[in-house]
Amino acid sequence: MRIVSDIVKADSIIDLREIECLDRIREKYRITKEDEVVGKDMTLSNAVCLLKDLPEGLVQDIIGDFYNLALSDKAFTREESFILLAIIACLSKKYSLQAEIYSTVLPNDAVVEKSQILYIEGEYYKEVNREISEAYREISNEFRLIGLNFVYLPKVSEHYKSLPSSKLLSLLSFLYPELSEKRMGEMIRQLTSLNTSDFCKEGVVGRMNLKGLEESLPSMLLCINESSVGGKTYANFLAISLEKDAISITRDFTDLFMRLYRPRVLNPIFSSKERFVYQGYYKQIFDVFTERKGVRSSVVIDLVRGDIFLPEAEIRLSKLHRREKALYALFLLESRSGGINFSKPDNAHALRKFDYRMQLIQLKYEMIYEGFGGNRANAPKICQSENRLPMLSLKKQQIRSVGEMLCNADDYMVQRNIFGNYSVAISPELCLCYDSEQMKICRMEDSDFWSRVSAL
Repeated sequence: MRIVSDIVKADSIIDLREIECLDRIREKYRITKEDEVVGKDMTLSNAVCLLKDLPEGLVQDIIGDFYNLALSDKAFTREESFILLAIIACLSKKYSLQAEIYSTVLPNDAVVEKSQILYIEGEYYKEVNREISEAYREISNEFRLIGLNFVYLPKVSEHYKSLPSSKLLSLLSFLYPELSEKRMGEMIRQLTSLNTSDFCKEGVVGRMNLKGLEESLPSMLLCINESSVGGKTYANFLAISLEKDAISITRDFTDLFMRLYRPRVLNPIFSSKERFVYQGYYKQIFDVFTERKGVRSSVVIDLVRGDIFLPEAEIRLSKLHRREKALYALFLLESRSGGINFSKPDNAHALRKFDYRMQLIQLKYEMIYEGFGGNRANAPKICQSENRLPMLSLKKQQIRSVGEMLCNADDYMVQRNIFGNYSVAISPELCLCYDSEQMKICRMEDSDFWSRVSAL
């Protein structure tokens, strides 16, 4: 009953023809008064989950009844079509979409714009981002056909980066006059290096309380409707997985929507060179930065001075030996490609590949250890846990000692993720080095030394 209730209330008009159709659904599925009471206190997410294990034939029958209910008042609305699309995406095997509905009570100051669809990921997925970047215009146009604005943070960051700092400073001064110039300068740096996985943790999971998306696979997130559950208003979000072929999944999604509902107008809200959208997820980007406690600093590896420092937070990691510094630098480098997994496989063929990978990892470590002024022959064998784990523990203690100065200090620690890989959660854009040949701080991939280490 939760689903039929949301469909009936979607357009804020209750038509008696909908009630008549609802009576037929009650009779067909033998829905009792007790069922309706239970349904009233159930979230949309839980209601859809209950239907997932039903036989495909019965699922198609139920979806058909939902469709007839939405049409019963002879006015099939956009709001109804999004609920129906979400149910089809989650339940039907006829389509290639992998989807999930999440229900949450939003904070009072969180306003979600239903005309925006946001790309999210729990960590950086290189191939998916490459595909989206290459097909960005096509994906954006597909979504605009159904009245949606595609929010892809690397492109938002690119937009901010294209402007002079003075214009961004003027914009921030207007929006947040209470902030100091130093704080606004820090915000400009953050706006021009936006990271999807960071925003997923802070904006989506942190601010919007969407638990379960901390380690999200590449997905599109769309708010479809609100439900009144137990006296509280729940926002319901549809997350569509993009693990395979983002452009095809986007087309499947928009084609399915167009079969249900044909929009009369395209979404007119867009950013351009000196035009900024300031609503929905775009506004939330600013809100996240203004509410941050501590600094989201870059990490700079300086082999010339044998130092690791976090310049924006004015922190120098001085209580570490070169063995710990070299190990941390290695994890910063390897985190770009998913981190390092030290678990031995059981399969003989896989074990040979694992041993070869560990030899390369050790060689990389020795090169970095030498870069910090050590002798390669004296470099610890980091594949042995008795050598590696104490070093990681010492590193963790050092980060914790300055944790109050950093935003999300845990992201700067080497941690094991759900796939068994050890990595650092800060974005690649924050992992920098001092290049002695260029005599400046740059990205690791722009340094000859780090490029050679990475290429092994």
